[in-house]
Amino acid sequence: MNKRSSSYEEFFFFKRKFLIGYFLVFFIFFLYKYIEIKDFDLIQGKVIAIEKVTVKECSRSGGCKYVDKYLPVIAFYCGDKKMEFSEGGEIVFNSLDAGDKVDLFVDTNNCYKVKINKLFYYWIQIPDLILIGLLLLIMTGTIKVFLNDV
Repeated sequence: MNKRSSSYEEFFFFKRKFLIGYFLVFFIFFLYKYIEIKDFDLIQGKVIAIEKVTVKECSRSGGCKYVDKYLPVIAFYCGDKKMEFSEGGEIVFNSLDAGDKVDLFVDTNNCYKVKINKLFYYWIQIPDLILIGLLLLIMTGTIKVFLNDV
């Protein structure tokens, strides 16, 4: 076996370790998200308004600024009760407009536990992106340091 084909084999073996590791990180993350809502019911709601909220955000350096956030107000029925809630979590961006129909995960035992079934409202939020990034960084470093000679 020549040196060139050996280096190609090592490259593809190394690449395969990364892909398997990345797949495992995403699989475990989405499995955790699914387990969190597995006992919830899927209910359809409707965005009845978009409310503007002004929030004061201060940095560690001491500077503060006011930021406008637009939060969807969603109406839905939980049993025979009409409920309304506003989602203001750490969303990546607001993709809902007044009049939109949206699927909700609702705990029918406690109608106040509601999550919007949209990619950037429940499945991937800002803290989740940070956590996934850190896990991928740690996993990449671990593979490069400990498994490079395998």
